[in-house]
Amino acid sequence: MLYNHKLVLKAYRAPILLTLLLLLVNIVLVGIPAFFGVIDGADEPEDLKNVHAAFVELYEDDIDCRIEEYEMVCDEAYEKTYAAYRFVYAEETPDANDIEESTIYFTPSGSTVVYVDDDQDASRRLYAVGGNFLLIGNLDFSAVQEEAEGRDDPEAFYNAFTDNYLYNLYYADIMQNVVLLYSAQFLQVSLYALFVAALFLLLNYRMDEKRITFASAFKLTVFAMTGPALLSAMLGYFIFGWANLVFIIVYLIRVVMVYYRVYTTDQSLL
Repeated sequence: MLYNHKLVLKAYRAPILLTLLLLLVNIVLVGIPAFFGVIDGADEPEDLKNVHAAFVELYEDDIDCRIEEYEMVCDEAYEKTYAAYRFVYAEETPDANDIEESTIYFTPSGSTVVYVDDDQDASRRLYAVGGNFLLIGNLDFSAVQEEAEGRDDPEAFYNAFTDNYLYNLYYADIMQNVVLLYSAQFLQVSLYALFVAALFLLLNYRMDEKRITFASAFKLTVFAMTGPALLSAMLGYFIFGWANLVFIIVYLIRVVMVYYRVYTTDQSLL
């Protein structure tokens, strides 16, 4: 059924719950290339040079900032410099085009660490890792130094604490982007299926008798989608930028072939 157009015609007998489940599977498959695009396009904490030294100075400065119930609270509007990074507490992070130097941003809803690299062949390259506090919950920065002093290796504790903080921001941002991605894919793929199913109903106006119902047409379009969606998912690992276009082209060709089969068969799909 993944590639056999004749077998797709048998899908009109499929239970509607199975069809809806397969639609969700198709949505996941179609979204895989974009998922790889999200991962590939995200800067990682390792890109932030000298960030550990900056955070060590931040901890030892005993700033009164804390995360309470997934929200950052600072008792004053800080603007300082730690190692090679500015530190700013503000209501929101400015646009990337307005950032000219490496900066640690704390805002009520999230945190972003920006590293500006001016050494790449005289071109300016900006790396940013940030996100909300979904994976952090509660954290008191003023208590980090005291906890580190009770450890055998305070520097290793500081570095591990910073890595944990940055990766929590990183993964929270990835999760947020993936949710947005699949919300858009759900809407897009569902509209594809409904629109193509509606086109199949035009057959009824070209025949002497009613040949297909909307429910049957919807099942055919969903089952016909699985092969192209699987192909797109496999290509997505290698060419995620083109995989979605491949899905649209292959799915369009398959819909035309299935439409032709329905049109030329004597079988009723009611």
